[in-house]
Amino acid sequence: MSLKIVLRLIVSVWKYEKWLVTRVNLCLEVFETTNITLETPKKVNQKDCKKQPDIFRKTRKKNETLLSQLCDQFMIRRSYAKTLNLFKTRISAKIKSKYKSLHYT
Repeated sequence: MSLKIVLRLIVSVWKYEKWLVTRVNLCLEVFETTNITLETPKKVNQKDCKKQPDIFRKTRKKNETLLSQLCDQFMIRRSYAKTLNLFKTRISAKIKSKYKSLHYT
């Protein structure tokens, strides 16, 4: 690999890190100003585990199942898109083709 390519990679990684840090700081600011607290449910084998209400558990399970099925159907984990725009284009094209096939059959 030439030095020029390595330097381009370093610059692009640095720009991405800078962008990511600003996004994280913006999110933290929003959470602090609106007094939002996020709580993740603890697993049964962790300390201070409290049982979640049934409605939350069932809804979470439905959402996880649906998202897992969509990931498998659209092969999201095996995406070779280089940018977010290419990824969005790829997924929207798959959704449109799926809708067309359902609409005309």
